[in-house]
Amino acid sequence: MCRAAIESCAENFSDGVVAPVFWLALLGLPGLIAYKAINTADSMIGHLNSRYASFGWAAARLDDLVNLIPARLSGLLVAIVARSRVGRHFGTVLRVMGAMLRNIARPMPGGRKAPQPALWDWPSPATPVWRTDRR
Repeated sequence: MCRAAIESCAENFSDGVVAPVFWLALLGLPGLIAYKAINTADSMIGHLNSRYASFGWAAARLDDLVNLIPARLSGLLVAIVARSRVGRHFGTVLRVMGAMLRNIARPMPGGRKAPQPALWDWPSPATPVWRTDRR
């Protein structure tokens, strides 16, 4: 339960804070609006059912694309905070983040959730336990 809550917070930090600020800074208000529209489409129709699988697939992949850089930025921000607040070594968190990015099928979740194993002493992302609980 705690692990799911922490992963949800990591996802919400990326989707609700870092990515909107990233697109606002990069493209201004139109970038922010476009990002939120893509993110909302993924939330509403991404892989919803077999009838709309192609439509949902496109929304999910577009969301992955627009979150590629912001997800990694949020992971780096968490790693920086981990060093100052939790006392974890920044290099260790980055190594775990790199290992998870190499072992996860979809690119976006790896960036925003990658620091979590190193912060909370979860199993290494290279272990089968970590890989089987990914969608």
